[in-house]
Amino acid sequence: MRRTNRMVLGLVAVFVLGSSLALLGCGGDDDEDQLTTINANSSNAALLGGKSFTFADGTAIVGTPANTQTVLTFNNSATRFNLITGTTGTLVATGSVTFSSINLIVGNSSAPTATVAGSTFPAASAAAGGKTITLTTTYDNTIGSITVTTGSGTATSGTGVPASPFSGGFGSTS
Repeated sequence: MRRTNRMVLGLVAVFVLGSSLALLGCGGDDDEDQLTTINANSSNAALLGGKSFTFADGTAIVGTPANTQTVLTFNNSATRFNLITGTTGTLVATGSVTFSSINLIVGNSSAPTATVAGSTFPAASAAAGGKTITLTTTYDNTIGSITVTTGSGTATSGTGVPASPFSGGFGSTS
């Protein structure tokens, strides 16, 4: 009888160990649809519209200044943008958006307002007035962040948050 109990306990232990190993082998969802490349398909604009994305370092987007927080905000239809670097809005660029990658077309004014697109970035910056910033962008469907790549590098934002009513750059959020 003692031998039977020991054998049953051994079989139970083997079963529990085998089941545990099987569960460890079952990872999360391996679907490849967690990332969406935003490109010429303007329906992807719905992923960006009405959202603000904060980057801890905006060097990849604007080239300068290094290690400065950069916030990229889109109006509801993602046809206009506002780009602010620095925690106090030190430098601002506004303009229109087209989708062949994501092209941020900075307006020419040196004093952007709610109705006039422009830039306060220095002339050497990628975000200076009259320039176009081309971003290859991937949207992370899981956490709602974007990763942008330019000739200057790659940067990943925090989770996109709803854009508050805009106080300069494109006048309205529609």
